[in-house]
Amino acid sequence: MIIGLANNAYPEKRCITCNDGNTFINLKKNNFYTYLNFVQAKMGITQPNFIFRPIFSLKKHRLDLFHFFNHIPITDMMWAVTFETAVPRIRENITLHRVRDGENLMLPNAKTRKMLSLAARDNCIALIAISECAKKIQMALLSCYPDLEQQIASKVRVVHPPQTLFTEVKHRHDSKINFMFIGKDFYRKGGAEVLLAFSELYQDGIINAEQVSLNIIGDTQQKQNYLHGRFPDDEAFYQKLDEIQRTLPFLQAYQSLPNQQVIEMMQRTDIGLLPSWGDTYGYSVLEMQACGCPVVTTNVRAMPEINGDDAGWLIDLKLNRFGELLIDTAEDKRRTRDKIVSSLKKIIVDVVNNPQLIPVRANKSIERIKLQHDPERYKQTLDNIYQQ
Repeated sequence: MIIGLANNAYPEKRCITCNDGNTFINLKKNNFYTYLNFVQAKMGITQPNFIFRPIFSLKKHRLDLFHFFNHIPITDMMWAVTFETAVPRIRENITLHRVRDGENLMLPNAKTRKMLSLAARDNCIALIAISECAKKIQMALLSCYPDLEQQIASKVRVVHPPQTLFTEVKHRHDSKINFMFIGKDFYRKGGAEVLLAFSELYQDGIINAEQVSLNIIGDTQQKQNYLHGRFPDDEAFYQKLDEIQRTLPFLQAYQSLPNQQVIEMMQRTDIGLLPSWGDTYGYSVLEMQACGCPVVTTNVRAMPEINGDDAGWLIDLKLNRFGELLIDTAEDKRRTRDKIVSSLKKIIVDVVNNPQLIPVRANKSIERIKLQHDPERYKQTLDNIYQQ
């Protein structure tokens, strides 16, 4: 089949173009909203609208259908959309899932209704949520439009992303326990809490460079963490973390590495770390598990669906009904940070004292990737959706 894309960035490669039995055409330059979003960003409007409306005729491409990630097309062609939170992903409802429990969702609005009406038409064949959490948010959005709810709800299904297996069986050979954190958005992904946990254990004499190593891959200049809201960290905090990076003897930090090197490092790693404040999914968790590397995560969004105490470790934070962390006060932020750091410290000490825990979870991680993220089964699922 010939399938049109609204973009071909990492999410598309992860969830759509991995189905390599088809031909894909990136139509980003033929999308009116590509240019509108660019102009609006220059005007200070930073939230783009994920809508596709072609500027020129698409007949020459002889497309069979569209399959977009997050985008809804304005078209008469057959289409499907894979989404990470909910669609339509537009400014009018971009934060609908960030509500306090007991609060109502957003009021219905004309633009969301218009986009949902497109999804209700027969040429929309599927709305594919990448997690049960995303489906829950989507269904909550649909409940605000009861006249459209039933027709669209029947098209919503959950298909977790695929993951290639890199390791069949994991064995430990190093006397040290090797930890690894990876996250481009260093502070949002929990990089600060990782540094604090290891530093405090080292300063207290509980761990040392003979027992552990820590690799960190992440851009420490990515200091924005939208989960902190009105309570961002200050410069003194950043300087403290810079000092930890300079002085912690078992730490090796990288701003970035080529993907193949990252995978090779994961295969040498015993335990992965992603104590994130906010994540729509957690693709790196799948990659680490596929290398036989059990992961420590928080319980935000889809994390409990892909991680748990059998194949890894889960830090339970207080979340809203959609798995979102909400920070209303400086005290909320302090308590959350303390919970992440203290949980990390407990897990680190447990595995240092009981290294036999690692291979059990490592091989459980490998098994869950085999069972739940098989690439061939994923491709067949997409093909079945396209042909329905």
